[in-house]
Amino acid sequence: MTRMTKRQPEATRRSTRVELRPPTDKLTAVPYSTPNDPDRRFIDLRAHPEQVELIRELDGRPAMREQVELLNARSSPFFSIGCERAVSRLRREDGSPVWKTTSYVQFAFVDPARCQIASYEPIVRALHGAIDCGVESNEWNRLVELEPDPIVFQPAGRRAWSMTIWTSAYAQDGETSVHEWSLCMLAQTGVMGSWIRLGSLDATDI
Repeated sequence: MTRMTKRQPEATRRSTRVELRPPTDKLTAVPYSTPNDPDRRFIDLRAHPEQVELIRELDGRPAMREQVELLNARSSPFFSIGCERAVSRLRREDGSPVWKTTSYVQFAFVDPARCQIASYEPIVRALHGAIDCGVESNEWNRLVELEPDPIVFQPAGRRAWSMTIWTSAYAQDGETSVHEWSLCMLAQTGVMGSWIRLGSLDATDI
């Protein structure tokens, strides 16, 4: 599996914007299933890490797989809920083509009592501090958006909050877009891994 080098976070930071989205009302049940698509269902990777092979959204996407495996690692306070990636061809305002690779990874704390929006703030600050290019920069082609999303734990019906990381990368061709997206995902995973290893919700200096 591809690993992030120490040089990648700084290079990623120069061309990455990190933004916090407002909370949404997109309620997700955990665990969940999709009757019309049995393969799209919640998989408990903390209990069954080998079942990562069943998540088709991760096929051929080592950068996303690495992040999902990190979130579900034994040392992690999190678990993943769902993920997806897509590549699309868009048009700029002047009509010129641009390719966009975008994805999301949704996760939550294993402990339902910690699934409050405020509990995610330290890791949001860590990601922003490590990879955001700064408000003064207009030259970026990678966008990381952090979005609080409500969830309900079944069968208890307990409401809580999760966090979704939306990652987008833009380029003039599809291959470069995917490459830029992969670098951004790896940079995120490096920051998250360091934060998890520190083992403190107050850790912000990575």
